[in-house]
Amino acid sequence: MKNHLKIYILLTFLMLTMSVYAQKILLQEDVKAYFSNTDNYGPNLRHFRWVYLNYGHFADSPEYPDFGTIPLRTYAFSGGIYYKLKLARFYSIGIGTEYNLNNFTISQIAGKTFPTQTIHTKERVRLHRVGLEAYQRLSFGNRGNVMGFFLDIGYYYNYAFSTRLIILDKYDKPMYGAKTIEILYKNLEFVNNFNYGARVRLGYNRYSVFADYRVSDLLDSNIGVQMPRLAVGLQLALH
Repeated sequence: MKNHLKIYILLTFLMLTMSVYAQKILLQEDVKAYFSNTDNYGPNLRHFRWVYLNYGHFADSPEYPDFGTIPLRTYAFSGGIYYKLKLARFYSIGIGTEYNLNNFTISQIAGKTFPTQTIHTKERVRLHRVGLEAYQRLSFGNRGNVMGFFLDIGYYYNYAFSTRLIILDKYDKPMYGAKTIEILYKNLEFVNNFNYGARVRLGYNRYSVFADYRVSDLLDSNIGVQMPRLAVGLQLALH
């Protein structure tokens, strides 16, 4: 009898516990009132910020007879923070700050004149930059507190705080006691440190494809050549 009483008490306790948890509100009846009582922070709320990573390759080739870059070795990487302010159901504006790395691997073709006429095993111009971006976002379709489908159109401005020319040569016979020699040149005078351009992103939630087009000339106009302008790649939002 005592055992039955213990089981009855235990079952009663479990049922009461489940009843309490069952009353937990999973969906607010008045969504507008609920959001007005929060800090209004979230992917589809008034304020939101997140970290992102970009990786892409330059899609266009410089059209000069004696100058070119190797597409698969010419890439852009960046990472930074975005902030978004929602102004209407389908419209937001935002700003961002980023670190940006551009690597241009120069084709070693006969007759090349930039940066020198010498043919090397590998030759790269590498830029480390910081920048700002302003953008506007158009969102599509009905969605909860997630980003959903969106289109960003923006404009960026950046500064190259480190410019480098990296030259690598390999030899069958050792030179200066080594078969591989790498030379690094810093603070390149032929690079314009300030640059600006346009950006477009098309995405869904955390994933998007982007296209960056540099409007300004990366190299001094006296050089006679220019680096590729259009970078296309993928963006991952970390939130």
